[in-house]
Amino acid sequence: MKAIRQTRPVGVYSLVFLLGVLGLNALLAGFGFLGDPTGKSMGIPLEWLRATPFSDFFIPGLILFCVLGGISAPHNFRVVDPAPVGVMRGLERRTHEYWAWSACLTVGAVTLIWIAVQFLMLGVRNPMQIGLEVFIAALGLAFVALSLLSSVRRYYAR
Repeated sequence: MKAIRQTRPVGVYSLVFLLGVLGLNALLAGFGFLGDPTGKSMGIPLEWLRATPFSDFFIPGLILFCVLGGISAPHNFRVVDPAPVGVMRGLERRTHEYWAWSACLTVGAVTLIWIAVQFLMLGVRNPMQIGLEVFIAALGLAFVALSLLSSVRRYYAR
């Protein structure tokens, strides 16, 4: 088993920063929707959900809070110190990288899927929504691109 390299590449620091941004954004938005499922307190009209299976923002808020926020925020600490975790050894044997690398790639994919589904369900409502969707999609693409950098993969190599 190779030891993790002591010098962290810039890509790892970038992943830590982006996980923090995504995690904080998802936790705050999710908490806001859970606290006020009408979206009114966040300035988001309930009519945006007209063409969706949701009657209010509670379920989307729960998904944001638990999935994107709940995975991104705590995972941030494992990216910095990717210590082996027993239940993740099978994944590590398949990918030949520490599980934190696979998780970063997964967070990027989940973020892109989330924003694509949101865009398809809501359509285009206003410039603020478009700006937020572009920003979140850029975060997802950045997770994928940074995870695939050779320096990052070498850092997490087993």
